[in-house]
Amino acid sequence: MLGMYMSMADSPEEKSLFEQLYISNRNKMYSIAFSILKNSGDAEDAVHDAFIKVFSKADMLSGMSDEVRSCYLCSAARNIAISVYNKRKDNKTIKTSIDEMYDLAGDDNVEDDVFSSYGVERIKAALAKLSDKDYEIIFLTAYMDKTPADIAAFYNEPAGTVRQRLRRARQRLLKLLEEDESIEKEERSYV
Repeated sequence: MLGMYMSMADSPEEKSLFEQLYISNRNKMYSIAFSILKNSGDAEDAVHDAFIKVFSKADMLSGMSDEVRSCYLCSAARNIAISVYNKRKDNKTIKTSIDEMYDLAGDDNVEDDVFSSYGVERIKAALAKLSDKDYEIIFLTAYMDKTPADIAAFYNEPAGTVRQRLRRARQRLLKLLEEDESIEKEERSYV
């Protein structure tokens, strides 16, 4: 596969860049695609398509930092995998299964403690209700461990704007979780 991607390069510098990007990101991209598609062949196809798509824009890659390139590649693999998943489900609007994507109870910070108190199933249900923009920014920070500065560089936006979007997305997620909890309490009071 690497040889095919290398043939897309116009210069020795691009060949070196493609090789470095392929070696350092293919496993992470495959893991993301496989967690969505649950099929090895489809995951490999999604990664392949992501590399083709990204490498066709080689001039854009040269101006990015390594972290931003990695984020870009992983986002491309994720988006292609979601497209494949949705096509497989007869084009219904479906959010991806995130069993392997999120483990919010793993770190020692306040946000994780708050979210972990709601339980994985409730968090998954609330994430499925978020808009694609909110879902993506939470995905990039929670799963990809990207900072607002990394995301800002990737989207070519001010870091303050990204921090504000992330804060609002988290607030909307927390509101959905709290609404779910109040509905559950109400249902228990009727029983």
